[in-house]
Amino acid sequence: MQTWTGTPKQWQQEVLDAERPRYVITATSRLAQRLRAELQDAVQSTGQVLMPAPQIMDYPSWLQHLWTVLSWQHTPALRLLTDMQVQQVWRRVLLASELDSLNPSFVIELAIQTYQTLREYRLQDVDWQSLSNGDARWFLQAYRQYQTDLAQQRFLDPADLPRALMQADVRGYLHEVDVDWVGFVEHTPEQLLWMQHLTGAQQRLIRWQVSSIPVARVVAVDAIDEFQQALTWAVTISQRAPDAIVAIVVPDLQNCRAQLLRETLRLQHHHLLPEISFSGGEPLAQLPLFKTLFSALSLLQTPWQLSDVLRLCRSSFLGEMIVQAILPESLHTQLPQSGSPEVFQQFLIVQGLSPAWLAILRAQMPAVMTARSLSLWCDFVQALLLQLQWPGQLRLNSTDYQAVQKITQLWGILRTADPFE
Repeated sequence: MQTWTGTPKQWQQEVLDAERPRYVITATSRLAQRLRAELQDAVQSTGQVLMPAPQIMDYPSWLQHLWTVLSWQHTPALRLLTDMQVQQVWRRVLLASELDSLNPSFVIELAIQTYQTLREYRLQDVDWQSLSNGDARWFLQAYRQYQTDLAQQRFLDPADLPRALMQADVRGYLHEVDVDWVGFVEHTPEQLLWMQHLTGAQQRLIRWQVSSIPVARVVAVDAIDEFQQALTWAVTISQRAPDAIVAIVVPDLQNCRAQLLRETLRLQHHHLLPEISFSGGEPLAQLPLFKTLFSALSLLQTPWQLSDVLRLCRSSFLGEMIVQAILPESLHTQLPQSGSPEVFQQFLIVQGLSPAWLAILRAQMPAVMTARSLSLWCDFVQALLLQLQWPGQLRLNSTDYQAVQKITQLWGILRTADPFE
């Protein structure tokens, strides 16, 4: 695999001049959105038509896109699970495995993350089944039961997509396609094996660093050492820029809060540490509840993105009046990754679907173009969410409930920060 060096402008020009179809695979969805916007601006500034247009998407979306193209090769067909369906399967497995926990939802999320990590690093259960730790032995049993349930029901976990795609031999589909990997610091063993498989299609795989901003990595012996390394980094930042605001995200904050607090207070006592904001858990933007919200807001502008349309069709975080569509996987390949609202509206009509959110969002599209103060914008968004009946009428779990409370508080903060009020 080649490593492409150059400025973002040079890379854009190469894409504009390309004659072969191209996938641009990014490390995050935010980066994909940024590259799409920048490339669209570049095309408009030159006045040319980009043919063939590159497909820019984050890595998980790319795998799911390829699966919609090739899933018919599995007989009988495997059913790719959504994030919510993965949670439901794990819930059944764990609740049937003598789970003893005051917070089952936390254990389920931890099990999902562990399964994803094991698959990404291609670790088989024989590598860790001899561990004497009781929790590891308990999870091993649940892990095997989860895989048994997947096989019996012909389900496919998104973490297993690369293996399923290699079995379906995706190389024929990608034979005349270039693939650019953008923004990845490093690749997991699963991704490396996947790249080796694609190399057999005689592709030009390019690893491109999206920014010249230096990225430093350190080796930590445990979570506390990792936190101390982060604090050292924070001290360096504060010495260079005393007014800097430093944020450190600690995924497992609840289990080590006391130790981290002692370390923080020790450095603050010696006036070495600036004000730091600690955030535990998953970023709000990654919660399915908030992805539904962001997709609804994204469809207030054009062009529409396929991922946003499909997410709203399948979301359970809209009211009962919203139709939750079950779209045939094979039909996804007939739609572009982005396009006009008319294209997607016609597609849903052909499928016999006319979800309420379609009419609501299309009716609000002209209003969103009007210049608004921050306070009026908050009123607009809240009114829109009320029409969509977000966050739905299902009972929210603890994480989703707290997230809704946070965004409710955010409206008040934004209003007080409005410079026009």
